[in-house]
Amino acid sequence: ACYIAGFSEDNFVQVFDFGSGTQTFRLRISDTTLFSPWWFVSISSADNAFIEIANTTNSSVSATVTIRTSAGAILGTPQIISIPADGNTALSVATGFGTTVTFASGSASIAHNGGPGALIANITTLSAMTGLSFDAPFTPRQDFGR
Repeated sequence: ACYIAGFSEDNFVQVFDFGSGTQTFRLRISDTTLFSPWWFVSISSADNAFIEIANTTNSSVSATVTIRTSAGAILGTPQIISIPADGNTALSVATGFGTTVTFASGSASIAHNGGPGALIANITTLSAMTGLSFDAPFTPRQDFGR
């Protein structure tokens, strides 16, 4: 089962042995949150950023997409979306988060209830005025040292 823990809550797992002998349990906890390091929006130079998300599984996946300023503050309202089996979706950073972003840069994260690798994602920043475009792929946290 997949579960998205709250940001500041403690989570516990309790296991009972109702059998008469020794039981073996295996528990795996994985952080499947995806992170992208940078996006940029400037209305004056026609720069916008688009978050593209694809579901690699044969089941629908629910996700919470959050954008942050370069100072780490949440910008706008995190978007809760459902990506259909083998489907995809896109969100505009400038207008897709309950606020209009006119000039800012920052990062983004995607928390979801799928297993590891269930979602793949990218942010493409592009300008219709200058022709500039670049990608900032989302990657999972590499938390080997903790």
